[in-house]
Amino acid sequence: MRADRGYSDPRMALLEDELQALYAARPEVFVRARNDLARRLRKEGRRDDADVTAKLRRPSATATALNQVAREQPHLLETLFTEAARLRDAMQRAVQGNALDVRSAQAAERLAAEAVVVAARGHLEQLGQRDTDAAAQRINNTLRAAALDDSLAQRLRRGMLDSDVVASGFGFAGIDVDESPPKAAPRKKAARPVERETSPQPDHQQQQREAAAQRTALRAEARQRAAEAAQFGMAADKAQRELDRLREQFALLQDRLREAQREARRARRAADRAEVDATRARERADAAATDAQTR
Repeated sequence: MRADRGYSDPRMALLEDELQALYAARPEVFVRARNDLARRLRKEGRRDDADVTAKLRRPSATATALNQVAREQPHLLETLFTEAARLRDAMQRAVQGNALDVRSAQAAERLAAEAVVVAARGHLEQLGQRDTDAAAQRINNTLRAAALDDSLAQRLRRGMLDSDVVASGFGFAGIDVDESPPKAAPRKKAARPVERETSPQPDHQQQQREAAAQRTALRAEARQRAAEAAQFGMAADKAQRELDRLREQFALLQDRLREAQREARRARRAADRAEVDATRARERADAAATDAQTR
């Protein structure tokens, strides 16, 4: 997945390609591949590149799945970003009083996001990872955040995400705008002579005030629920980062354990050879002593 990134320094383009190849690795081998790349870069004298590489975190499973989508189905991401931009424009026009195309823009953006989520869930299964509703929600949250953050969108386009992201806002997924034209104010009828006592008519202004108060209460409740969702999302993201950190440490310990086992095997073979050499030396010494006695 190489594109013209506009680097004036060819070394930057080279590192970009090397890192993209690194992020194409499966999650379970990422740490080893990263460490191997960092060692190679140091041997080549590219210490700054090696330092950057050594600090890279192992991507979460869902981030890896999205990176796979970026490499193999980039048109799905571009469609999503295009529809998200259209929806932002429609929402801006709605604020100015023209909400006619909001619903169609919402529907198109939602379909584009669902297409990416479905593709990413397929990659999750190919990676041998658990495809759960929670994983799908993390994927969807990351897509919403990328649609609102250009730098994050660029990382996703390059297939170099390393973690799940929760947008600080909530994008456009939960926003619905009433597109129906405003109702005309009822015409006042000419007053008629009161012939008999009638039941009192409802106070329309009071009804409007009650409806406005209800809408205000509903909006306040929606904001509260959104704040709670944001807190839960940040907690989930923090927990995922901690899990990724522990997994990375576990992978490093596994590498060290395998290396220690290899060293132990080499030391055991050397000890066995030394024991054989010592036995042969003793046998030669005994033979020499016996020969000296017979003489």
